[in-house]
Amino acid sequence: MQTDFGLYIHIPFCRQKCFYCDFPSFAGRERYIAAYLNALSREMELLADRCGETGKLHPRTVYIGGGTPSHLSLEQMEILFQSIQANTSLSDVAEFTMEANPCSLNEEKLYLMKKSGVNRLSIGVQSFDDTCLK
Repeated sequence: MQTDFGLYIHIPFCRQKCFYCDFPSFAGRERYIAAYLNALSREMELLADRCGETGKLHPRTVYIGGGTPSHLSLEQMEILFQSIQANTSLSDVAEFTMEANPCSLNEEKLYLMKKSGVNRLSIGVQSFDDTCLK
């Protein structure tokens, strides 16, 4: 069982595309989220099937980035975490990170993240100075 790798999951959806962002991310395309999550789940299943007898991925770290993963609705986040749990053994995970934007967080999402194993939030703040952001 290989545990010396990290699993990165890219969620390319955002409320708005920031001018300084070089990552693949898309605003206003929420209609594609369900199909994206289905494809992502299928890809994880295919990778997990290659893991021999365990049938699960055994990463050392999990990082959900983007885009803005916290832009997903609570229900969409539940689907994502169910897929991760179905295809990944989290017992050896030292760090499970999820990127978030304070504007898209709420108590329910934070509770779901914690319940699902997230133990680190990466909250993006480019600047607290609006002039710099402009």
